Amino acid sequence: MVLSALSIMMITAPPIHGYSEVDHGGLHSHLVEHLPNRTKGKWRRPTDEQLMTVIEAADVAGEEYDIDPLWLLSVMGIESGYRHWIMGDNGHAFGLGQLHYRTARGTKRTGSPCHPKRLSSPDNRRNGCNREHLLDPVINARVMAWWFNMMKRKAPGDEAVIYNCGYRCCIKGKGKRCKHISFTRTTRKYYKRYRELRHVFATRGNRVSGVPVPQ
Repeated sequence: MVLSALSIMMITAPPIHGYSEVDHGGLHSHLVEHLPNRTKGKWRRPTDEQLMTVIEAADVAGEEYDIDPLWLLSVMGIESGYRHWIMGDNGHAFGLGQLHYRTARGTKRTGSPCHPKRLSSPDNRRNGCNREHLLDPVINARVMAWWFNMMKRKAPGDEAVIYNCGYRCCIKGKGKRCKHISFTRTTRKYYKRYRELRHVFATRGNRVSGVPVPQ
């Protein structure tokens, strides 16, 4: 039946882990392995230096906002292939995490990387993050980590689904919190790829020696 084909799918997932120090060198080689081997079209592979910048940005942002850097890197890998310069969704999504401009502009709260007082450019202290900010790998990573930290408190276990699908997938319960999450097959596919890549990174020795690997 058509109704069954269009039925709402739901998922219950563990919350995203907090910060744990990672091995930059090991991660670099694993990121290279998971980059698509494309040589045609507009695809441009990030350089070794650019990949190290991405790893460092995810590590620093993860520590600042208590988010697992491997999770941030997994989302970046699926969303942008670690290419901080790309724009998607017909020019509406930017950078490593493919953040939407309106979403970033909506994070002008105290503590957010997009809060006007935390931006160095005087032209944007009133309006918060602009498109150029979101193409900066350091700022993009910090906005991602801040957002996941906020959603860990508001919707634990549903952060990744809301990240990909937006609040339209969040069915509000009492107190304006998510009562449960609905999403499409496309969102389910992205969510699965996020977690699979993060699991690969976590089980291949990318943590600093002596640091336990959360599963």
